[in-house]
Amino acid sequence: MAPGAGSRSPAGAGRTTTVEASAWLNAAALVRLELDEGNKYAKGHPAAHAFPAVLALAAEQRASGPDTMAALLAAYEVASRFGRATSLRTGATRTARGAWPGRRPGAPGCSGSTRRGRGGDRHRGRPAGRRPLR
Repeated sequence: MAPGAGSRSPAGAGRTTTVEASAWLNAAALVRLELDEGNKYAKGHPAAHAFPAVLALAAEQRASGPDTMAALLAAYEVASRFGRATSLRTGATRTARGAWPGRRPGAPGCSGSTRRGRGGDRHRGRPAGRRPLR
């Protein structure tokens, strides 16, 4: 894909692709290289699951460093609070339920980060549309 509107480069790839594919490729690389952190209070990996989406969105919108950092922090906070506020049913384990519990905060973190990044209303949870990070 030629560089242009809507195309971004996954970290270290030297090629461009869609924003969605860039986020997915960055996430796959992060997990494959074991770069996911742990947070015992969040019960998972809040940064590892939200940061690829934030970075792809920031690149798409050519966001400033401070705006990108604010979106990354929003992602981490949302994912951490979600992880801390939830728990698996008693007796539910990875082997018993077929789920990996550390992944629970990922989607809320991505949602929080992209809402923040796109100017969403964090108090009412309204969709943000395609508003810029800045």
